Amino acid sequence: PDFLFWLLLALVMYLLANQAGLESGNAFAVSVSFCSSLEISRIVGTGYVDTTATVFLLAGTFFVIQFVRNEQKEDFFFLSASFGLAASVKINALATSLTMIFLFFVITARSKNLLPRHYLFGAFLFWAPVVQWFAFNYKISGFVLGCAPVEIFSIKFGEIPPNLLWFFDRPEITPYSLEYEITSLYYALYNFGFALAFPLMAVPGFFKNFFQQKR
Repeated sequence: PDFLFWLLLALVMYLLANQAGLESGNAFAVSVSFCSSLEISRIVGTGYVDTTATVFLLAGTFFVIQFVRNEQKEDFFFLSASFGLAASVKINALATSLTMIFLFFVITARSKNLLPRHYLFGAFLFWAPVVQWFAFNYKISGFVLGCAPVEIFSIKFGEIPPNLLWFFDRPEITPYSLEYEITSLYYALYNFGFALAFPLMAVPGFFKNFFQQKR
């Protein structure tokens, strides 16, 4: 599955680069460079779900751009499903997906192409996988958010497991340091090498193409 989602990540990156205004050849170069970077490729085979969550988050972003440009209800359905699948993979992807959905509604507030039934179907596509994830978490931990320590109005939605609680109660083991944080960020970007330049180069192309479409 890791390898499959790694390939899907390359496809989504290609589509996003193409949406940003890059020609097919340049978009392909961006995709290959991004997915062959150390930070991305080394996750394949580890069992981590970050690649899967990233694929669906970027796919949702792609369909947001598609809807902004074309205002087709099918794109709204696809972005709802994509963000829903991302949200059902990891807790931080849930927060990111909800944020992206909120921004989508802010951007498209004046759109007249979506009817109430479209919003209802989009909500179903988003929450269907998320509810299943909630049920799975509750089954194995007794909380809908599993080991994420979330409490609202004295209602616990998640709780840190004893082994992690023991670890966090001993800050002297791995004390937090801003210096370590900055160093880690530096090495994370460093491992992307020249490939980091490609997605950055796509930003001006995206805005240029976006505003040309609006004229």
